[in-house]
Amino acid sequence: MNEDAQDLDWYITAVINELRSFAHMWIDGFRRRIRAAPPITLDRPHPAHPLPVGFPFGDSAVSETFEWIYECGREQVRHVHRVAFAFHGRTGPPGAGSSVAWKVLTETGVVLGVFEIAGPIYDDAARPFSIDADVVLEGVAASLGARTPVHLASRVVPVEAADAAAGSRYASAARTPCALRVYELRTPSGYVFRRVGTRWVFPVLAPD
Repeated sequence: MNEDAQDLDWYITAVINELRSFAHMWIDGFRRRIRAAPPITLDRPHPAHPLPVGFPFGDSAVSETFEWIYECGREQVRHVHRVAFAFHGRTGPPGAGSSVAWKVLTETGVVLGVFEIAGPIYDDAARPFSIDADVVLEGVAASLGARTPVHLASRVVPVEAADAAAGSRYASAARTPCALRVYELRTPSGYVFRRVGTRWVFPVLAPD
């Protein structure tokens, strides 16, 4: 690769990362405003609510245009880029099992940030937390800030029987949890941003 090509790659990466920074502030702004706004009513959102009533699901895309001057050596280059944030649904074949994703994209299709929820978690009606606007915005903002996809996934942590019995209100002499399922926001490399929730895992009892 010659020097001009390297310089071009460096410049494109710098512009994309600058755009990610703007998008990060934009998404964080949504989160702050939602927390400060009155809750959504059944008929329509409060005027102070910044996102569509269907968010974070369905046709609830929002977009913003960012404009700035980028200094490159002695030159100043004006950039204007439109960014869209939307629910993209299942990442695999239709139906249960595949992950669901929210993405922040440029008008040319460059992915700035992506937040995915594992299919089994998304489809689990008994999960110990709700998938709401705050969780989705947190995951998307984390992806933009870390410049990597962020997943809501789970892992199973074995626990000692005595600790499980003491820690679970559902424990009994005949049914003691054997592990703890931990739900986390994390990167593909394993970095954990936050624990979202936990749930006890019980052994499957043999039929009488």
